[in-house]
Amino acid sequence: MSLKQWFFGSERPGGEDSPEGGSQSAKNTGSSEDQEQSQFLTPEQLGIKRPEDDPPKEEKPEPKPAGEQKADAPKAMNSDKPPEDEKKPEAAPRPPPAEIEVEHTQILTKEEMLGLKSADEDRKKEEAAKDSSNQPEKSDPTDQPEKKEPEKPAAPAPPPAPLKAATWKTEPVKERWCPPETAKEFPELDRDDYQDHIYVERIVSEQWRVIGGSRRGRKQAFDNRFREDAMAFGHNDHATVLVVADGAGSSKYSRVGSHVAVHETVAHFLKLLKEADAEKLKDKESRSKLLKEFVTKAVQAGRGKVVNIAEKSKLSPKEFRATLLTVVHYHRDGEELLLSNQVGDGAISLLLKDKTLKKFGDADSGAFSGEVSCFLTDSEGQKKAETVNEFDELDKLDALFLCSDGIEDAFYPIDKKALDIYKQWMTGVDKPLDHFKDQPKQPGVFDQEAAGWALAQWLEFEKRGENDDRTVLLMHRRPPSVQF
Repeated sequence: MSLKQWFFGSERPGGEDSPEGGSQSAKNTGSSEDQEQSQFLTPEQLGIKRPEDDPPKEEKPEPKPAGEQKADAPKAMNSDKPPEDEKKPEAAPRPPPAEIEVEHTQILTKEEMLGLKSADEDRKKEEAAKDSSNQPEKSDPTDQPEKKEPEKPAAPAPPPAPLKAATWKTEPVKERWCPPETAKEFPELDRDDYQDHIYVERIVSEQWRVIGGSRRGRKQAFDNRFREDAMAFGHNDHATVLVVADGAGSSKYSRVGSHVAVHETVAHFLKLLKEADAEKLKDKESRSKLLKEFVTKAVQAGRGKVVNIAEKSKLSPKEFRATLLTVVHYHRDGEELLLSNQVGDGAISLLLKDKTLKKFGDADSGAFSGEVSCFLTDSEGQKKAETVNEFDELDKLDALFLCSDGIEDAFYPIDKKALDIYKQWMTGVDKPLDHFKDQPKQPGVFDQEAAGWALAQWLEFEKRGENDDRTVLLMHRRPPSVQF
C-alpha cells in the first residue's frame, strides 16, 4: 500500500474505488433532496419511519417485457463482453421521501394544521349542542370553553303600589245658568241666585211641618255641571203643594226644565184652588174629582211652560228633559185628602202610625238603574199627568216624603228601606247603615228647630256608586206619632 493510498483512504468502504461507492453517492444524493424539502414537516415529525431504517432487502431486477428481451438478445450473443450495465449493477436511486409517502399522508403547513384543529373544535361544539343528554363530553381540558359564572337571579319586581281611593274635586261652573237663547226671550230666568245646595223648612199648620233639601251631586261637581235637581213647595189656608224634579243628565239644559216645572206646577195648582167653587169642594165626591183635575192641569201647565220656553228659544224640548213628582195635601173644615202624580223615576213614600209603609206613586223606570222611560217634556208626559193617586185616611198618616233618584237608588229597594230613612230622621244617626261608606253622626232631624240644615247634613251620606244630585221634600206631624 502506498502512502498516498493509506493517507486518502482509497480502500475505505464507500470510497471511489469501492464497489459501494455508487450506492453511497446515491444515498448522498437522496439526502440532499430531503434537505431541499425540509421547509415542510419531516416524516419523523409526522411519526413515519423511513425505509432506510428497516434492514436492507435484496432488490430484484424487474423483468423486462418479452419484446425487449428479444431485441436485446442478439447484442448479448454477438458481444464477447457483457454489457456495462451487467458488469456492475448499480442500485436504483431511492425516490425522495415525499414521493414514497404521497399515497399515505399529506404534507401540511403549520398554518393548515392549525386550521384543521380549529375546524375539529367547531365540529365537536356542534355535536355537543345537538346531544340531548346533559352529560358533558370528555375532551382535552385545554379545549374546554371558558366556564361562565351562573347568572344571578333577577331581583323580584317590587309589589304594585296600593290603589288610591277615588278623590272627588269640586269645580265651579263657568257658563251661565240660563242659555243665552232662553235669557233673551225670558229674562226672568237669567237668575244670579243659583246655589249648589239649598234647604227649606216651614211650619204650614198646627199639625204639620215641611222640610226640604237639595244637594249637588259629587259627579256633577266633578264634571263642572250645575245641580240639575229642583224642588218647590207652596201652601195657603187649605192646601200644601210639594214638588220635586230631577233633570236628565243627558239633556244640556235640564236644570232649567226642572226649575221651571216645579215652580209652575205649584203656582198653577194654588191658582186653580183659589178660583175654585167652594160649594163643589164641600161634597166629598165632587171634591175628589175636582182636586184630581187641578193636579192634572197643574202638571200639564208645568210641562207646557217648559216646552214653550224651548220652542221660543229655538231649542229642542229634549234639551229640557226632567222628571216630576207632585204631592198635594188638602185640608178644610176637618176634611183631609192626599193626592199625588208622578212622571218619571223617583219615589213617594208614606209612613203610617203603625210603622208600615205605603207606596204612593208608580215610577217610570227602565230595565237598569237610572234609566227613565218617560220625561215630562215627552209627548207621553201629557198623558201621564192624568194619572192621580188618592189617599184619604190621613188620621193614620204620620209622615211622607218625595225624593229624586239620587236617594231612591241609594236606598234601593225604597219600598223597604224607607223605614230606615224615617228612623234616622227621628232618632238620629249613630253609625252608617249597612253597605254605606259613611254617614255624618247627628241627632234626629224632626227634633231640631233648624231641621232644614239638619236634613242638608243628612244628605251628605256616602255610598259607593251613588254620586248623583239628592233632593227630598218631606212633611211630618208635630210632634211625630211614631216612636222607634
